[in-house]
Amino acid sequence: MGLGISLVRFKNMKLRYAILCAVALVSCAPVETSSTVPSSARSDAEADPVAYSNRLKAADTTLLCSTYRSPGTTGLAKQMIEAELAVRGVNQCSAVNIGTETASQVGVARYSRSGTETGVSGQDYDCGDFNSGASAQRFFLALGGPSSDPHNLDGDGDGLACEWGTQVRRIASYTPPPAPRAVATPVVSTPRSTGGRTCYTGPRGGTYTITSGGNRNYSGC
Repeated sequence: MGLGISLVRFKNMKLRYAILCAVALVSCAPVETSSTVPSSARSDAEADPVAYSNRLKAADTTLLCSTYRSPGTTGLAKQMIEAELAVRGVNQCSAVNIGTETASQVGVARYSRSGTETGVSGQDYDCGDFNSGASAQRFFLALGGPSSDPHNLDGDGDGLACEWGTQVRRIASYTPPPAPRAVATPVVSTPRSTGGRTCYTGPRGGTYTITSGGNRNYSGC
C-alpha cells in the first residue's frame, strides 16, 4: 500500500515539474549554442577535430581563453585553441602567455614521418598556402594532426606545422609593451603688467622682464 502511494506521489511530482516548465515557457533541458565550447565537448577534439575546429572559430575569445586555461581541457584541445587564438593575434589569456608548453616541443621529433603521406583528396596544401604558422597549425590539427599529416606540413615530426614552431616561441616569450607614460602639460604663464613693465613667469616660478636687448631680467618684477 505504501509503495503504491509513493508511486502516485512520484508521478504527481513529474507532472508538476512538466507543468512548471510549460508555464515558464522555457525548456528544462540545457541548450547548446554553436558559439560556445562547453566542457562536455572538449573530447570532441579527438573524436571529430574538424567539427571542433569549426566550433572554436565560432567561439568568442573570452570563452576560448577560459577553456584553454581549464584543467579539464585535453592536450589536443589546448593546441587547437592556442592556434585559433594566435590566428586572432591573441598572445595572452588573463595576462599569461599562451603556447609555453608547445614552444618547449619545437624541434623534438615525436611523430614518424616517412615522406609525403598518401590519401590526400582534393587540393594538396603546402606551407605557402597559409598566411601564418598559426593558420597552418589550425588546418593541420583539424585534419588529424599531429598523429596524421597527409599534406606533409610537419616535416620534422615535432607536431608543429610549417612555421608554427617559430611563431609559438615568439608568443611564449611575448612581453607586452609598457604603458605610455603620462606627459605633464606645460604651464603657460599669462604675462602681467606692473609699473609699465611686462612680467613673465618662468618654468620654475621665477618672474622676469624682457630687456631691450632681448634678455631676461629676473630683478625687474
